[in-house]
Amino acid sequence: MTECRKKLIHIDSTPFYHISNYCVRGAYLVNDNPKTKQVDLHRAHWFVDKLIQLSTIFCIDIAAYTILPRHYHLVLKVNTDNAKNLTSLQVIERWRQVFNPHVLAIKYINKELFSNTEQEQFDEFISQWRERLTNISWFMRCLNETISRKVNKEDHCKGAFWQGRFKSQALLDEPAILACIMYVDLAPIREQLAQSLENIYLSSIQLRVAAFKQAQKEAQIYDVEGDFLAIAQQPSTLLPFDHMTRSGKQIHLPFHLFDYIELIKWTHKGIIENNVPSNQHNTPKLLTRLTINKKDWINTCRHFSQHYSHAIGSWQKMCEFSRQFNGKWCKGKKNSQQLHPAHQ
Repeated sequence: MTECRKKLIHIDSTPFYHISNYCVRGAYLVNDNPKTKQVDLHRAHWFVDKLIQLSTIFCIDIAAYTILPRHYHLVLKVNTDNAKNLTSLQVIERWRQVFNPHVLAIKYINKELFSNTEQEQFDEFISQWRERLTNISWFMRCLNETISRKVNKEDHCKGAFWQGRFKSQALLDEPAILACIMYVDLAPIREQLAQSLENIYLSSIQLRVAAFKQAQKEAQIYDVEGDFLAIAQQPSTLLPFDHMTRSGKQIHLPFHLFDYIELIKWTHKGIIENNVPSNQHNTPKLLTRLTINKKDWINTCRHFSQHYSHAIGSWQKMCEFSRQFNGKWCKGKKNSQQLHPAHQ
């Protein structure tokens, strides 16, 4: 039976979620055109453009994305602090970009006086809209409906374009977040749609690698406690990696960009070779930090989504999440223990 979203998405437990969905009726997002012998990407561009637009409206950040021929993967982070700091006017301005504004919102913008009843109704609307700006279901509704309508118009047909509701997986801790972003970034490699990270079309890793190389080219490197960290001008459309080591704070994604680039290059090689890279002494820093076995990591990045169901993290956190919110049995105990060896 399909679970309602309030049992699968709970922001108090984690702001990070893996989202995916598939096309139906033989439709596509990316298509090889036999006539022109070129890859048709225009629908995928529709998707990415709308995704980025909505991330500027909703208080939801994009940590990673990949568009494949007939499905997509996203890693999203809900930014509740941003939503709390919005003024009433900012909430209205954001909400009216996706939905027609209520008459009370127009009255507020025009600085017209409210009666006591109108003021109460207006406050309720603002509270509701503020909450919806952090709601992944509303975010995905705006994204999927827009693409579905455009595709149906182009195909001169009606009906469903997506395979029901989107699938969501809660990412409960750092190893789960890291593995999921890596899984999403390397999806075109696994599907044999690309061979190098630089040539992965419509994937967040292409933007990150380009920014990283530009930083290296401009020598934007500094040394902190013996670790070389790239301070790249990270893509503005993506949730940046943390590089604020001097303040001791973890900002944005809780990994250094340099360490992530090192790990994804190593993992990419392992997936291409279908084995652990042969240099036994070259263990990426993040794997050492998280004490994850190299063979287990390669296996995780190849089959991450299939190893789990609605929640991903240490086995204890997965069980707590399930007991508290949906009471379902957890899938992936063995794989969770491999990804979290320190918790065994």
